[in-house]
Amino acid sequence: MNDAALRHRGRFSVWAIFVCLCCTLPYWRSLGLPPISDDYLQIWLGRKYFQASALPELAADTLYRCRATSIWLTGLTEYLFGASQFVFNVQSILLHALNVGLIIGLGRFAPFTYRLMIPAAILWGFNERHHEAVMWYASLPEQLVFTFLLLTVMAWLSWWRSGASLPYVLSLLSFILALLSKESAVVGCALLFIPVLFDLSGLRRALVASLPFLSLSVLYFALNMASRQDHLHWNDGTFVLGWHFLPVMANSALRLLTFWGAAAILYLLWTRQFWNNRFLLLALVWIPITLAPYAFVAYQPRVPSRHVYMASLGVALLLSLAVNQLFERKRHAAQALLRSGRQRATATAA
Repeated sequence: MNDAALRHRGRFSVWAIFVCLCCTLPYWRSLGLPPISDDYLQIWLGRKYFQASALPELAADTLYRCRATSIWLTGLTEYLFGASQFVFNVQSILLHALNVGLIIGLGRFAPFTYRLMIPAAILWGFNERHHEAVMWYASLPEQLVFTFLLLTVMAWLSWWRSGASLPYVLSLLSFILALLSKESAVVGCALLFIPVLFDLSGLRRALVASLPFLSLSVLYFALNMASRQDHLHWNDGTFVLGWHFLPVMANSALRLLTFWGAAAILYLLWTRQFWNNRFLLLALVWIPITLAPYAFVAYQPRVPSRHVYMASLGVALLLSLAVNQLFERKRHAAQALLRSGRQRATATAA
């Protein structure tokens, strides 16, 4: 790599870090928030399950084994810095900044590009629709499952491009960590088919390579259902299997789009960029896919804000596509105006 390329990469890295830190601005006021009841439970779980000797007990815990990564992170944080709510709040905000950086990192891979992912990262990072996942420390699993699913997708896309074994193994390991973060991680199986949206000829390759991921998800779900009687959220009215998930899904998706999402769709329709746009299809299917595990919520007619942390990236992708199209049209108009001016100047001179 030559010096110019190194300087370019260095400047890009500085700007990426700057964007990540700027996206923490909406949440700075949360640094002084006191703990609430579930935060105390999260700290207690960290103390209980952080030791290696507690792994068998954690594995037998039907609810919290699916949130193991957040429990281990809480235990490690308290071990290093003590039980400081300020430190826990800082950790949560920095994890949000990391997730913004991972969204930018998706720009390295096809079909994503930095041109689309940098605006998407900014729009997603500043979005306060999912504020509960960042400001409420006990919602740490929502951030961690997002982190590990993005790492899963990034490693998968690297394997898809190169065919090397290491990225595939890293993708599978990241997926396992996602499953240890939250039950919603099973949607990662669907996200593995992102390249197929842009190249249908890769369907067989994706199906074969995704078999270990699908097998793990089936086993994970079977274990969850087998221990359903001992699982708190299956028995306290939090989640119920039923057709009510359809209105909950529709209500949640519409609220997630808001005015700006609807405006982006209308603008893309007006510019004739709506049909046959594969990236737009990705943005639209991302929302229901990532909302699906939460749509069985039974205690309110829409999913809570913390549960749209992952789904709101689909809206950010949609807005980024519209913003890019807007600037592209303005650039073409400016170029056309400049050419017209030059032609008039040439004609006048002649």
